[in-house]
Amino acid sequence: MIFHSLTFLIFLAVTLAFYYKLPFKAQNVFLLVMSYVFYAWWDYRFLALLIFTSLFDYWCALFIEDQNDQRKRRWLLVFSMVSNLGVLCAFKYFNFFADGLAAVLHTFGMKATLPTLQVILPVGISFYTFLSMSYTIDV
Repeated sequence: MIFHSLTFLIFLAVTLAFYYKLPFKAQNVFLLVMSYVFYAWWDYRFLALLIFTSLFDYWCALFIEDQNDQRKRRWLLVFSMVSNLGVLCAFKYFNFFADGLAAVLHTFGMKATLPTLQVILPVGISFYTFLSMSYTIDV
């Protein structure tokens, strides 16, 4: 769905109409669901990744907020950041490192046939990952 298409204008009108009819507490949940729908419109295969990372960071933020022990809070934050950066690195940099390692091994006379990921990079994964991390850091 492109922002300057008729489909988007209809999607926006429907979303806004329902948003203002809902009670205050339901509005954020509705916007989250509609954001998932908007993202899935491009490619539904990455929707599970988006839902997992957003729910995981929400879960980490809830536990961080409930903790009184500063060390536990820090470990939860580190856990959240490592998982987010792990997802980002897996999608963006796996092929780069696999090709680099194969080239280094080839330099030393070793033959390496390493697997590469043949997937499309999810749209906005860097933006979403850092935004999600900033939410957890803010909490």
